Amino acid sequence: MSTTVFISHLHEEAALAQCLREQLEKVFGAGEPCIEFFESSQIDPGGLWKDLLDHALADTKIAVVLASEQSVQAPWVNFETGRAWGRKLVPVCHSGFPTVRLGGTPLSVPQALSTSNAGWFKRLVGYVEKEVGWRTSKHQGMTDEILLGMERDIRSVEASLVRRNVQPLGSRSVFVFERGDDTKCLEAMEHKLSTCKYLRCFGIGLHLFRRDVVLDVFCDRVLRGDLQAKVAMADWDSAAVQQRLRAEYGGAIPPNPEHVRNRLEGLQNRIAEFEFRLFVNPPPYALLIFDDVVFTYPYGLRTPGDHCPVFYVPSDKDVLGFYDKQFKTLWDDSRPVARRAIKADQATGQS
Repeated sequence: MSTTVFISHLHEEAALAQCLREQLEKVFGAGEPCIEFFESSQIDPGGLWKDLLDHALADTKIAVVLASEQSVQAPWVNFETGRAWGRKLVPVCHSGFPTVRLGGTPLSVPQALSTSNAGWFKRLVGYVEKEVGWRTSKHQGMTDEILLGMERDIRSVEASLVRRNVQPLGSRSVFVFERGDDTKCLEAMEHKLSTCKYLRCFGIGLHLFRRDVVLDVFCDRVLRGDLQAKVAMADWDSAAVQQRLRAEYGGAIPPNPEHVRNRLEGLQNRIAEFEFRLFVNPPPYALLIFDDVVFTYPYGLRTPGDHCPVFYVPSDKDVLGFYDKQFKTLWDDSRPVARRAIKADQATGQS
């Protein structure tokens, strides 16, 4: 019989997660039941990542979440926490991030620990022992002094992590997805699309809407009045757009997402509050603003836009003000699409 303790962490904090796992394995190296410690970075981020995560969580009793200023804002860590819901959650706040900042989040639980408090590692060991019903010989030799030594080892890794992650003066905390077509990135966007109240979207091909099911969600929310939106995409007949696409795709022009344009034009004809535009001069980056959360990615020369990294910027007044102005500039440079009246019997059909 075995059980798993899952350690969720930000990719950039993998060294701390590995050190914590190694110290816990030393403590629980013998005894019953057998305990396996699994880090989230051990999951292959390929096409079956959700299945692999669910498989890793199948025998999980406890999910330890390394909580920091950066990790609590990361979509991937929040997704893992959501998938682990129903297990015992133990947030371990580190790098000076206080437990009080967990208030109002799913990680606000009584067993939250802080590496700033001496003896936190011993308390974590005791909690794991109690929850899994772990039994071992009294001669295991894990004295309080040894546990404090392990705590100091973890602290040394944590200190080096803080030095590596120190932010330059004036910089903002952001999360970076490796590629725009990455599954985690698309799911983060789709989640915001299903919950936000106001969307401003600007991109050449609008790859967020390539899946019909996602476009359906968008259109349905606009039709119900749940979502206000301004959307602009490229006019595929523009010489400047075609030149950009040839540079990115090695001379060939990718398929025209005409079905997306047709759906958005039809939606505008039916809903006065929805605005749709086309542009002939491709911008240097795509921009999606979901309420006060920004996704933006540069169009790399000779690289398809959705292959570029995507920057996720959480709510920040100054940053939002900057991107508001950027969107207005791009929007004003776009061409409004004329609205067309539709027949009454078409009003209930698909946009």
